[in-house]
Amino acid sequence: MAFWEGAVRERHRNDMFSPRELAGQYLQRYRETGDIDDVIRARNMAQGSLANMPHNVAAIGEMAAIMLTLHRFSDALSDVDELLRYAPSNPSFLAQRASLQMELGQYIAAAATLRRISVADAHNVAAETVQSRYDELTGHLASARELLDDAMHQADRHIDEPAQSRAWYHVRAGELAFNASESRRRRSRRTRRARDLSGR
Repeated sequence: MAFWEGAVRERHRNDMFSPRELAGQYLQRYRETGDIDDVIRARNMAQGSLANMPHNVAAIGEMAAIMLTLHRFSDALSDVDELLRYAPSNPSFLAQRASLQMELGQYIAAAATLRRISVADAHNVAAETVQSRYDELTGHLASARELLDDAMHQADRHIDEPAQSRAWYHVRAGELAFNASESRRRRSRRTRRARDLSGR
């Protein structure tokens, strides 16, 4: 991070790379520490990168992640839609779009976006993660758990994946396992109740 901060301070003309990299570093530090000021720093750096090169796909991607972090879902969706103009079939971009649509309550649109992900890209980590969330929200918990389990194992195999990111998958897997257990207990209680009532 110190290296990129130094590069940005040098103010090289048309340097879109240094502020973009620093934006990513600030955003990652926020995920690890929870310091919201790092999100604002990341936003400023991403804006600087885009000022130096407006059609800068990586910086647009950083801006989408920053807007999501700030819960500005409509702005994030606009950024992702711009990314899709450059790469209409990119599974990670499509997954981001579907995720944001769900955040905005647009579940029918999210389902349509997920259907645009090709069969060949179905095992993309981002695609599986978002499809898992959609399945969870629409009552298909077994499918949600299976998809997230595969995404989690893929993340674990990537040695350059940040520990915080890998941990997130394990926490989500635990949450889904808990929800499945609660669902089984509720069904068991309903079954016992029905038997008790029929025996009266």
